[in-house]
Amino acid sequence: MAESEKAVAAPIQAPTAPPAPTSARRSSTDASDFTDRPQRSWPLYYHRKVTQTKEQYVFGPLWFYETDRENVTNYPIWPLLGTERKGDRATVDFLWPFTGYQKQNGELKQLDLVWPFTGYAEDALGSRYSLARPFTEVKTTNGKISTFSLLWPFTGYQHTEHGTDLDVIWPFFAFRDKTAPAFRFDPKSGTSSASERYERYRHVLWPLIGWREAGTVGEPPDERSLCLVPFYCGIDDAGSTFRFVGPTIFWSSDETDKSRWSAVFPFYAQRTAPGKRFIYAFPSYLDYVAEGSELEPAANLQALFPFYFRTTTPERNLHYYFPTVWLDWSTYQDGTSVHTTSYLPFYFNREDSLGANETFAFPSAIWGTANGSSYSGVIPFYFDRKSDADQMRYVFPSYWRRETGPSYRTTKLIPFYTTTFENGENYRSILWPFYYHRDNPGKDTSYTSVLWPIYIAKKEEDRTETTSVLWPFYIDRANKAQRTAYRSVLWPFYIQSTEGDTEEKALFGRLYYDYKSPEKKEWDLLPFCSIREDGERRDMTLWPLLARRHEDKTQGKTEWQSVVPLWIFTKIPPLYYSDYDEATGHRYRTVLWPLTAFEEDPAREKVRVWPYSYEYDRVANFRSHHLFWPLFSAGSGPEESTGRFLPLFAYTRGPDFGNTFVLPFYWNSWDPENRDRVIFPFYWSHVTPESTRHTLPLVSWSSSPSRDASSFTLFPLLHTDRQRDRERFLLFPLVWKSSDRNRSSFTLLPLFFNSSQDREAQTSEYSVLWWLYRHEEAPASTKTIGLFGLYRNEDHPGYYLNRFRPFFEYEKTTAPGREETFFSMLLELYRLRRVNDKVEIRLFFIPIYRN
Repeated sequence: MAESEKAVAAPIQAPTAPPAPTSARRSSTDASDFTDRPQRSWPLYYHRKVTQTKEQYVFGPLWFYETDRENVTNYPIWPLLGTERKGDRATVDFLWPFTGYQKQNGELKQLDLVWPFTGYAEDALGSRYSLARPFTEVKTTNGKISTFSLLWPFTGYQHTEHGTDLDVIWPFFAFRDKTAPAFRFDPKSGTSSASERYERYRHVLWPLIGWREAGTVGEPPDERSLCLVPFYCGIDDAGSTFRFVGPTIFWSSDETDKSRWSAVFPFYAQRTAPGKRFIYAFPSYLDYVAEGSELEPAANLQALFPFYFRTTTPERNLHYYFPTVWLDWSTYQDGTSVHTTSYLPFYFNREDSLGANETFAFPSAIWGTANGSSYSGVIPFYFDRKSDADQMRYVFPSYWRRETGPSYRTTKLIPFYTTTFENGENYRSILWPFYYHRDNPGKDTSYTSVLWPIYIAKKEEDRTETTSVLWPFYIDRANKAQRTAYRSVLWPFYIQSTEGDTEEKALFGRLYYDYKSPEKKEWDLLPFCSIREDGERRDMTLWPLLARRHEDKTQGKTEWQSVVPLWIFTKIPPLYYSDYDEATGHRYRTVLWPLTAFEEDPAREKVRVWPYSYEYDRVANFRSHHLFWPLFSAGSGPEESTGRFLPLFAYTRGPDFGNTFVLPFYWNSWDPENRDRVIFPFYWSHVTPESTRHTLPLVSWSSSPSRDASSFTLFPLLHTDRQRDRERFLLFPLVWKSSDRNRSSFTLLPLFFNSSQDREAQTSEYSVLWWLYRHEEAPASTKTIGLFGLYRNEDHPGYYLNRFRPFFEYEKTTAPGREETFFSMLLELYRLRRVNDKVEIRLFFIPIYRN
């Protein structure tokens, strides 16, 4: 438990009022006696000051009043609410953190009622009663009871000059007599200092059960304990000893650090030091010895688990018997030396230092040696490998041979015959159905097939020669040093192509087409006839009824003839252009475009002589004039007028609408449905017939999106929000209230946190000081949590839990075909678990009953 406070804090005192602003006008005949009356109109300020016995007023926002005729301060609402008198002190606040009261000669010296947390205090070393100021508390000193907490971790009572503590639950239960501070210096260093210590304890369940003593003052004990954890414990300190007796005996000692310990839990163990030894008995015996280096011991290990094992190092010697013998001698890092023998069914051998060898016998024999390589086999059936530079043989169907020397060679009989030879070139020959041949000699390359669709011969890289017969039906390709050629017959019916003074023919692919170069001729017979030549261009077409063109670009001439025109050419000169549409009455002319232009139709007229332009809307009878469009313009008509001087100013006016802006400070826009106004950066509003919104940035904003809804915020203290089926209220940081059609909640900090109710789900929840007590309720279930989670109760369909740590826990779960019950005490030192008809009981974590 915490020590008593030396003095009682007095938070109830209003903050000092701000000084009045300096005067705009002043009248006085004496420098020590004057009246100062500044006045302001934003937002409402008045001040008067009279001295020699001091008087001062300040009104708005928020009233402050002061006099010095025996000290008075009166501040209705200057943070927050008011009244103060200093001559024999009286203070009343009602909300300046938080709530208030203080008297002196009228006694009662402070009452807070929520200033952390709840209230009453007095001093000259006595009194304080709080409720929930960590957590709950009572203190007085000379009127006795000094500190009584009832839950400050955990539960309470303290009585000092330096003695007595009583907790009942602080780990766990507890009581103590204590004596004042001390300084202990380690006796092993040969120095010490006088000290005054003592501590006595009785725990009764602190793991587990209790009693403890400490030391000095009038000496001996120096640390000592007694436990009775089933059953008995021990512990002395300084030279260290520990014993434990109840199942099953254990002993220990230290004397820094000549260590020993013993045990008898199933059954027997022993350790001693400094040369180290460890012994264990109950099946199966084990012995361990270590007399080694400073950091890593040498080792010696014997054993008897089925049946026998031994290891010795450095660097390893291993035996193992019981089927089947395994012997191992090893040395590595890296003075290699390996010897392994085994008699697994039946026999295995591995030898090294570096003549490597591996052997295995019982079917199927295999033999070894390494790096100069050689192997043999009888694995179904036969295998042979030799090296210096590779050979391979395998027999069981069907023979395969491989040889890698200065050249590579392979022979196979796996259906049906292959032979391969490689010496930086390829030769391959295959007979399986029927015949395939590939050659290389120095990448003149070749490829032959006979019955793959029937007959193909190929030679590339790249002197291209291709012949095919029935791939679709006859193809011939040649190269003759890149004059190239191509021939096909039934790809869409006959194509011939040559390249090298180009020639090309086709038949049905383009309904006859013939092309010859240099430089270009064409002849078609598509519907119907076409002749082209390309040197200075000539065209002729006879479909339908003639078109002809002749160009002579060097002479600058063009000819065009057409009977029924096939093409239309439109020229738009940059000096003059005219366009007239008789159907719409639209006419357009320009000279030196874009400097001058004239455009008209029945609805409008436009004239431009840059930088001036004029527009007339005949339908709306609206005229406008522009200079350097769109920067400067003015226009007017019966229904509308406009003007702009960009980028600074623009306006538009009509009978029921308007828009004005003056950058960057002002914008105003209205029409029958909306009105917006901005005075940047101080104010913004938006108004419609159904809603309003007003904003003073960072200070206040309000909105009313419909007749049934509104919200208001005064930042950061207040927020309200009202909708048809919802309400919110926040007074920061103390109050939060919310309700809607199905749910309501309320918070009053710090006492009452989160009371809520869900009407639709029929649930409710509330808590006091959050984890001190919390309760939730639903139609078929409840949950209660208290004392910071030490107590917990839950009841749901198919599940029940009741727990108070560390004393007991009860839990029950039911489901179709299964019922499970769990009960434990003292952190599972006693535990019962039942599943249907099966029961298990444990005591001190050891199973003592099972069925």
